[in-house]
Amino acid sequence: MAKNNRITPEASKLDLDPSFIDPNGNHWNVPKIGNYASANSLGAAYAEEYVQYLLSDPSLVGMPVLGFIAQDMDYSDEDRRGICVGFFSRLEALIYEGALAREKHQKAA
Repeated sequence: MAKNNRITPEASKLDLDPSFIDPNGNHWNVPKIGNYASANSLGAAYAEEYVQYLLSDPSLVGMPVLGFIAQDMDYSDEDRRGICVGFFSRLEALIYEGALAREKHQKAA
C-alpha cells in the first residue's frame, strides 16, 4: 500500500489499473474537457473501465477504491464535472442492471 492507504499498481495484482488512476496514488486523474456532453461520455467510459478492473480481479471488490475515486474528484471543477456525472450515472445504470439480473435469477431458481 502507498501512503494514505491508497491502492497502487504495486499493491494490485493487475498489471494495469484503470487509466484514470495514476501511479502516484491519485484515483481521479482525468483531463479537462470543456464540452459537457463529451466529458459525460468519457466519465461513462471510465465507469466501464472501472467495472472491467473489478471483474478482472474480484479480490478488489469491497476494497475502498471507489471511495478513493470519489474522494479525489473535484466537484467544483467545471471542466471535469461532466466526467464525474457520467462516471456515477453509468455506475448507477450498471448497478441497476446487475440487481435486475440477480432478481430474475433468484425468481427463476
